[in-house]
Amino acid sequence: MSAEVDKLSQFLDVSRSLSRGREVNELCRSVASGLMRTGLDRCSVVVGVEYDRDVPSVGQGMAIGDVNPEMRQVHLHALHVTADYPTIQRIVRNREPVLVEDVETDERLTDREREFMLKLGVQSVIVCPMVSRNRVTGYILAEKRIKRGFTTDDLGLYQAIADYAAAAIETARIVTTMEQQIEDRTREVAIFHALAENATYGVWMATPEGVVNYANRATHQIFGYEYEDAGDKREMIGLPVNRFLTPQVRGQFEAQWRSLLEGKAWQNEFDGLCKDGSTFSLLMVAFGILDAQGNPLAVASINLDVTEQKQLEAEQDRLNREIINAHEQLIGELSAPLIPVTESILVLPLVGTVDSVRAQQIMESLLEGVENYDAQVVIIDITGVPVLDTAVANHLIQIANAASLLGAKTVLVGIVPRVAQTLVELGVDLSIITTRNNLQGGVEYALRTQGLRIAPIA
Repeated sequence: MSAEVDKLSQFLDVSRSLSRGREVNELCRSVASGLMRTGLDRCSVVVGVEYDRDVPSVGQGMAIGDVNPEMRQVHLHALHVTADYPTIQRIVRNREPVLVEDVETDERLTDREREFMLKLGVQSVIVCPMVSRNRVTGYILAEKRIKRGFTTDDLGLYQAIADYAAAAIETARIVTTMEQQIEDRTREVAIFHALAENATYGVWMATPEGVVNYANRATHQIFGYEYEDAGDKREMIGLPVNRFLTPQVRGQFEAQWRSLLEGKAWQNEFDGLCKDGSTFSLLMVAFGILDAQGNPLAVASINLDVTEQKQLEAEQDRLNREIINAHEQLIGELSAPLIPVTESILVLPLVGTVDSVRAQQIMESLLEGVENYDAQVVIIDITGVPVLDTAVANHLIQIANAASLLGAKTVLVGIVPRVAQTLVELGVDLSIITTRNNLQGGVEYALRTQGLRIAPIA
């Protein structure tokens, strides 16, 4: 009876020491310390660091107890591959303790295991798996340096200690993991808050029901609501999202809400509605945030006031149009330059292709020149026109007819033999237009119609 009371007292002693620990390392040291108080010569607490399903494939010596202080650092924090120690491997797989009364003669031990223990002076050992919720957390070795140092009754004590230690270690691991996750999430929240609060663009989040539960400083500024850094006055919090949209946009946004709750993203540019009722050009990118099961947690949005940008774009478009118009006007003037020879004679040299657009520019320039100069004769020089086909000839005929309506006669010069042959083959009739071989002949003809001629200076 006294032996049972003594074992119970020893178990309670270890249990009390475990109840004071929170971290795995601290708990392992408490287990080793408690085990040594049961009269052991040496003990080891090995915790799994790598697993094959629910069984450690690699263990680490987290705590060592030894009556010889010089031996307490031997194998401390050393890694042990479970497969290298078949006896240990059977123990953790079967989840049952084993008593080895004589290390030198026990046939269950391999030569490697026997050598490992004898080097430490161990003559008898109890190995107990630490099992919590059907998961082997590790194992303990209770060792003595005498043969047959344990009885079968000792198995119950050390297995009870191993089970209690397993539960404490597993709980500590869970708590440590949760604390780390909380710390990580807290850090992530702090980083997000710092980024969002210092962002120059608006960031807001809303519940799946569409109520704003976060809006940064820039969002309040964009929409014209009050925001206090060191206070609770953030007017947008608690308001429905559609409060910040014009009536014309609300229906469109509400139609997208269901897809946002499914985790999809949406981007659009429309009018935003300020607190005072004014509107501005708003670029919004919204997206849904889901939990691990795919359920909607929130809808987030990034907002940018692009009013100034839109105004700059409009101004740039206006300037571009003015530049284009000026270029077109300059090109038009250069494409049909009028050169006055005398007060009543104009020369219009043409260079390049003459299409319908340019023909219209030529006609407008020529008629304007005839009217301004009160010209009687217009000489059109087509020496620089590479192609003179039916279409170009028709354009020239139309120009001559238009000039004649203002009282000006048209003279066409610069028709080379090749072009003349092409016109004949095409059946183009230029009989209504006076033609000359070159510009000199055209000028001489025009002067004669005005009773003038070219004469050398005496």
